[in-house]
Amino acid sequence: MSSQQHLDPGLNSLLQTLRSRIRRYIVCDSLLAVVALVLSAFWIGLALDYLPVQLGGTEMPRLARTLLLGAVAVGLIAVLIKMLAGRLHRPLPDDSLALLVERHHPSLGGRLVTAVQLNEEGRTGDSHSKHLLDHVHAEAASEIDKVDPNKVFRLQPLLHKLAIAGPLAIAALVFLIL
Repeated sequence: MSSQQHLDPGLNSLLQTLRSRIRRYIVCDSLLAVVALVLSAFWIGLALDYLPVQLGGTEMPRLARTLLLGAVAVGLIAVLIKMLAGRLHRPLPDDSLALLVERHHPSLGGRLVTAVQLNEEGRTGDSHSKHLLDHVHAEAASEIDKVDPNKVFRLQPLLHKLAIAGPLAIAALVFLIL
């Protein structure tokens, strides 16, 4: 991913840390979605199977159970492909990560993106001096200590999925124990 060989070690470390945290965020988000889907399907299937029996009917036919299981499998595969595989295989270039950091830390003033972009190998057509690049690197590196990578992440999507999956999991555990 990162082709910067001359980028300041602190800047490069920040970008690598952010890249790995984004990957972990994607995995957590996807796993919470999978758990919510599976547990929701469990409770819906249980209700469709058990409630008619309580009301004097018969249990759900085998074909209906198979269709429900098939729908859950299709939904699970779709979630895994779209939310996990699709997002994990997207590239996270250094300049995009630098822009993301700067969006949440305006004190960097464009220096991080400038340092990353001007340092890319194979970049042509730019006219800048080595002294300017060194100065931008030094300024960006001096601001890195003030950067909090956690500020980049929104916890609301994870909390929403946890608010669905958590109670369903607790109810399933209680059901299992009883």
